[in-house]
Amino acid sequence: MKFNMLVWIISLSLITSIAQAVAQDEKQSQFLVHLYHALSIQHYERGEFKLALATAEAAFNIKREILGEKHHATLQNMNYLVVLYQKLAQLDKALTLSEKLYPLTKEVLGEKHPDTLLCMNNLAGAYQALGQLDKALPLSETVYRLTKEVLGDTHS
Repeated sequence: MKFNMLVWIISLSLITSIAQAVAQDEKQSQFLVHLYHALSIQHYERGEFKLALATAEAAFNIKREILGEKHHATLQNMNYLVVLYQKLAQLDKALTLSEKLYPLTKEVLGEKHPDTLLCMNNLAGAYQALGQLDKALPLSETVYRLTKEVLGDTHS
């Protein structure tokens, strides 16, 4: 088992080094983002949340540089980082990023967009995890009301 993990880490390092050497223009940088994201998802699915976070942060930094902070794909990456911070019990980081992400997503996509509702729900979850129920409850109620309004009563 330890040998497999070592091979996996060496492979990740090698792939990352090669990809960074190749990424010299925007198209190649986008390839690198997809590579990092795919690696992050694999780590996540294996329960390797620290490695998932490292590769997700690398993908986010490149994506933010290429597309800007207010691009929909960058916002989705930020939300994935929030989830990873929560998985790793880095609740202060999750809250800080959620508090930044929710207003950006609301501005870019609108209050009733599903991604905005997801960000609002994650922000409420971060408040709840930190015991700030006075902030969590109103957000959760708003998420419920807006989701019901957008998706209807019969959506499951």
